[in-house]
Amino acid sequence: MHELNDEARILVANSPDIMIRLNLDGTIGWVNPAWTHQIGHPSAEVKDKPFTEFVHRDDVGLLSSAFAHLRTEDLTRRTRFRMLTKAGGELWVGARGSFFNGLGRAYLIIRDVSLSMAYERELERERGRFETLLRYSMIGVSTLDATGIITYQSPTSFDILGYEPEELIGKNAFEFTHPEERMVQGKIFASLLADPGGRRRSIAQWRHRSGVYIPLVVHAWNLLNEEAVQAIVINFWRSDRPIGFGGGGNE
Repeated sequence: MHELNDEARILVANSPDIMIRLNLDGTIGWVNPAWTHQIGHPSAEVKDKPFTEFVHRDDVGLLSSAFAHLRTEDLTRRTRFRMLTKAGGELWVGARGSFFNGLGRAYLIIRDVSLSMAYERELERERGRFETLLRYSMIGVSTLDATGIITYQSPTSFDILGYEPEELIGKNAFEFTHPEERMVQGKIFASLLADPGGRRRSIAQWRHRSGVYIPLVVHAWNLLNEEAVQAIVINFWRSDRPIGFGGGGNE
């Protein structure tokens, strides 16, 4: 047990994460050295002070709710908020904690998440850029799962088919093919499923929101085995020529 305690002290002292013991009233009972490294205050300066004193005022309400949660059970979902550093800066962190026990304490583990949040913001900007490009494209883009359910739909679905993306997501794509072509399109889809990485092209009639069936050129790729995609990817656009029923050829 003595060796275990020694090992625990070494781990806590050298942890890159901030570790805090909170009293029942929300004041700080103890912090590990990572607090001083990241927030700047020596442990003696923060002992017995309210933890919220070191939290951005706009995030105090959020943290108060998290503390209330800690009185009954563990805080397993990371709560993100801004801490105020001694130098006057802000640090985005995520916190998890163990519930208040019979000793009237809670334990928080706080991790710097500023880099991951910057990465998430960059991904969101890229997604917004991608969505904008698709909005001004003449091509519709869909992703389907292996059963044909639409899992993503580009904004151009409105210009081509008259539907907003949210009206299509969760629906089976074959609901929108002409009934007389559904069997042919089903066979094309089945052959694509059996061909990982394969591509199929067809001309099919899909139902517009107005109820009229319009001819579309449809390109489909089986990227179910691609880790970054894991879907059937569909590109479609209006065909230059009308087609007869059952004429949905493929290549």
